[in-house]
Amino acid sequence: MDEVKYRVPNDGVMQDWSDLNEEALLESQKYYEALLTSLQVSVDTNPQYDAEEKYIPWDDGEGNVDHERYLALLYDLANGYGGYYTYKEIQEYILPNIQIALDNLNIPEDDQESYVETWKTNWDLYGIEELEGKKKDYTNRLEALVVYSRDWEELTPEEKAAQVNEDYYNIQHAEYTKIAGYLDEDNPTSLPAKLAELQAEYDDLKD
Repeated sequence: MDEVKYRVPNDGVMQDWSDLNEEALLESQKYYEALLTSLQVSVDTNPQYDAEEKYIPWDDGEGNVDHERYLALLYDLANGYGGYYTYKEIQEYILPNIQIALDNLNIPEDDQESYVETWKTNWDLYGIEELEGKKKDYTNRLEALVVYSRDWEELTPEEKAAQVNEDYYNIQHAEYTKIAGYLDEDNPTSLPAKLAELQAEYDDLKD
């Protein structure tokens, strides 16, 4: 019940890796790779090792690690709590962002690669408390952007003249549309849908 209610992403997901030097990044990379390996071994009933005693992960048949197989077993192991989310966060966000930070070292800022930030709207990584807070924040932002709710073409000449310019309006309209999508009650992948799903799960556990 606590997991469903208070789940938050791993600290490494929210870490600003651009603040670390190469040595610290390499140490962090090594740590999270070891943690990922430990989770893989935890569900492997017959782990295989190479001549140097290094664990050999499952292959998906195309030369890549079969992360989906590990995730499925970790989810089944404890209803998806604990190892499943840790594995998912390390594999999808932490290790990729550490590598991006390493690649960005000594490169002009304009040429640097952007970090993976989709975790911010991956509702699966949050529990009821966090999602309720996010819903409130997005609702407030949507209300502040309501004047940009219509397409530019739908505005009257007078309304257009009252705006800074068309480009600025369209940027704000795009932001309004994006947030409205997050809060769309009829969208099965929206924040409210995930919140309702978690609340039902919480109530079942309570019963």
